[in-house]
Amino acid sequence: MADVAWTIVVPVLNEGSTLGRLLERLYLLPEIQRCEVLVVDGGSTDHTRDVFIEAVRIHPRLFLLDVPSGKGLALRRAFARALGRFIAFLDGDLQYAPSDLPKLMRRVERGADLAVSRRRVAWADHSVRRLASRAFVHLGRGMLGLPVSDPQSGMKALRASLLPKLHLTANDWGMDVQLIRQAQAGGARIEEVEIDFHPRGGGASKTGLVSTSLDLLGTALEEKAKSGGEIPASAVKSRSRPRPAKTRAALPRGRKKPLRKPARRR
Repeated sequence: MADVAWTIVVPVLNEGSTLGRLLERLYLLPEIQRCEVLVVDGGSTDHTRDVFIEAVRIHPRLFLLDVPSGKGLALRRAFARALGRFIAFLDGDLQYAPSDLPKLMRRVERGADLAVSRRRVAWADHSVRRLASRAFVHLGRGMLGLPVSDPQSGMKALRASLLPKLHLTANDWGMDVQLIRQAQAGGARIEEVEIDFHPRGGGASKTGLVSTSLDLLGTALEEKAKSGGEIPASAVKSRSRPRPAKTRAALPRGRKKPLRKPARRR
């Protein structure tokens, strides 16, 4: 498989109702000819495995990796197994359209080290996962100075050569912030790509508000401690806006600016 340019990783947990449709859409992409697809199962108890078995009979270069529960661990194992020079990943619940993936892939092939999707939500999403993600946008950018506006977005692409420079240890939801933070600290070129975010295609969310928030906060504190609590200057610069210069109306030539009358004393 020397011709594999990309490894596309799809972490799943009880996504039997969406995995088949997701794979069908992935394999319609012209870019799939240069890809292998790695489905990482975190211990599904529904019919996810049956769906995969049916799909592997149809689609080439499709593989299954069994990993204990935890999205971060699933991604780390997949990164270690990947054959491609580039890696992309997206959640298996169809909230991220496979048709958006090439946008991120092109950014990386054109020079970015890491491409992060920024979700555009056209519907009222009050899910626990989305609420936790919104809260962390403020936490991540305020505490860590992250250079992206949607760090927890579940579609990303990167150069495989970036990974040896990182020390990824997160086992669950903190993986996204750890990946971005460490890439930023190493001077990686990080770009954002806007995509559409959709309602779940089926199944149920695996996110708990309390557990997810604690995991994200723990990872954020850990990453901040590694850098001595400093926010990179590049991140501060990207978040700050220059103040407009104060201008004064020019007076006609020969006229002097009138003096203010002194206030009357009472």
